[in-house]
Amino acid sequence: MRDLTAIVGKFVARGEPVRMVLPGYPYKSLSERKCTGVDPDDAEVYSLLYLDSILKEIRAIYAPGAKLIIFSDGRPYSAIVGVPDENVTRYVAGIRRILRSIRAEKRIEAVTLEDLKKNEYGNDFDAMRRWLMDTYGVPLEHIDEAIKSEPDLEYLYTSMKRFRFEDMEGRPHTVVIDPNDRSRQPVSYSSLGIKAKRRVVGDMAKRGMQLAMAWDAFLQNVDGEALRLSSNRKRCGSKKFSIATMPGSNRHTPWHGAAVTIPMGREEGTSGASIRVIQRRVAEEYQCREVVDPASRRPVGYMYPAVDEDHIAKFYVNALGEVPPHAVTREWPLARKIAEIYEPLKIPVPSEAMPNAESVRSSFRPTEAAR
Repeated sequence: MRDLTAIVGKFVARGEPVRMVLPGYPYKSLSERKCTGVDPDDAEVYSLLYLDSILKEIRAIYAPGAKLIIFSDGRPYSAIVGVPDENVTRYVAGIRRILRSIRAEKRIEAVTLEDLKKNEYGNDFDAMRRWLMDTYGVPLEHIDEAIKSEPDLEYLYTSMKRFRFEDMEGRPHTVVIDPNDRSRQPVSYSSLGIKAKRRVVGDMAKRGMQLAMAWDAFLQNVDGEALRLSSNRKRCGSKKFSIATMPGSNRHTPWHGAAVTIPMGREEGTSGASIRVIQRRVAEEYQCREVVDPASRRPVGYMYPAVDEDHIAKFYVNALGEVPPHAVTREWPLARKIAEIYEPLKIPVPSEAMPNAESVRSSFRPTEAAR
């Protein structure tokens, strides 16, 4: 286990900002069940505002503060899951626009594989991916053996298969290759039978594990001193420390979901509105109203149709699996019942006011060229 005190202590002893590394923010999932488009939207806006609020809290108690480096892993993973490279380019450009809009670029930096290898490979992304695997990759045969012999890796593999299956079911027209097909003929995912689909997602899961190991080794070589973070839940003793990318307990990442604004009262716009990230299909199942950017006409999130406090409370419990913030005060009729099921959730409150969502959104609209 990497000791948190020891890692942070090195930076504190030198009077430097605590440097943290977070892999993620790759691209928007192409699953129509999860997201509404390929550009960053309100989910990314509120996610980055939330992470920046944590950095501001650190600065409030430690003057040098902290620096978060987001290593976007979209370029390596895109080839495995069939996401076009242009989607990755657009997404990262959007993330950087958001960071500038919320004035967080001094505290949060988005770095890509091409930022580090452009001098050697230019814009040849395939060459970069080959270099990564040739330099840091582990043969798939070794991963097969590890899955069979190590319960933790077997559990990880099973979880990744389930995740990939869910993702691919929402993008049925994606072109894939059945690993059992000797001709290596690309076919539509929707044309496969259930057994072939399981082979495809199983192959994706293994290659995803292979890539994750290579990416992890690469980042360790790039900055082995930094505090390693992960948007995934990690067990005690892991070398990475788990961090949520949004407030709340449902732990959806913004690149696999859509933002939903939840008013705390009967009327939209009531003070205390809360933001959560959920899958698009869940938002539509609960008849959330789609929010559209007036300039680009792109959907950027959803608004929950508040009927009354009980209605909102049920949405928190049933859709999000967490406690509504107001329930902790025992002001809502369902508060006691909710408290019996879930422990009260403590959501950190930023020390500085967050910019208005619309003002942030208007300042990072993509240019016509980017669209």
